[in-house]
Amino acid sequence: PYFPTEGSPAEGRPGPQVVRLIDRIKKLVAEQRRLDDDGEDRRRDANRREIARLKWRLANAVKRELSPGPGLRLAVAARL
Repeated sequence: PYFPTEGSPAEGRPGPQVVRLIDRIKKLVAEQRRLDDDGEDRRRDANRREIARLKWRLANAVKRELSPGPGLRLAVAARL
């Protein structure tokens, strides 16, 4: 069974940090598409770096939300 950890969303909904990161990535991707047409190399490169950084943060936030709490890990370790 899944027991939500502190700060994790209830009922399978993403937490506020995950939602904010996804929204920010969506905005940057939309801006990136506009910049691809305009040819602004410096801004486009900055957007690519920011998108990569946010994707990394999003992956870590999702992992934290999906991981069992420290109590469960301790209980599993105690069984060994």
